[in-house]
Amino acid sequence: MKSARAAAAIAAVLLLCVTSAAAACTRIEVSGANARIEPSQGINAALVDAAILSEMNYQRCRIGASPLTRNAGLRATAAKYSSWMAKTMTVSHRSSAPGQSTLRARMSTSGVSFSVGAENLAMVHRFRVEGVSVRKTGGCNFVRSNGKAVGAHSYATLARYVVDLWMASPSHRRNVVARDVSMVGSAASFNGNAPYCGQFYIAQNYAG
Repeated sequence: MKSARAAAAIAAVLLLCVTSAAAACTRIEVSGANARIEPSQGINAALVDAAILSEMNYQRCRIGASPLTRNAGLRATAAKYSSWMAKTMTVSHRSSAPGQSTLRARMSTSGVSFSVGAENLAMVHRFRVEGVSVRKTGGCNFVRSNGKAVGAHSYATLARYVVDLWMASPSHRRNVVARDVSMVGSAASFNGNAPYCGQFYIAQNYAG
């Protein structure tokens, strides 16, 4: 009984430490990330990458993992694959594109030496319609059932939404908080012919 009480006390102290560490974590503000994404004007690839990294490192901080650094080669690889996904409206780790059929094949084109590689993918509507009942009022204008307008994603809201999706999925979360990776590259491409005036296709590659 004494040892059980001692173990419980230690567990409580550890939980307090973890909770305190998580409370000390903050999101690094990314300049320009609050701007609405306007696909017709081109997606700012560097801003997508930076905004997603900020969310990633915030989540990693909360569990005591070291921050990741951006890698241009990984971002280029992610950009090429997200472009294929958007063109084909496909979210899959296997591709029919030459030289991109598997994650290993894609990673080998990054120019990055790695012993560990991983990939997260996602599809998100341009307008923030996920999880709510909406109706179209004309053009690319949508309102919720309460009449409130549905806005389009900014770089910051897209990044947070995508990382939250990944954190809610055990297999994707494993990649987000992995301690055996140190570099990451993220990219988003757009298909304007998809429902609700278009969808973003996001690819992300990790290396360690």
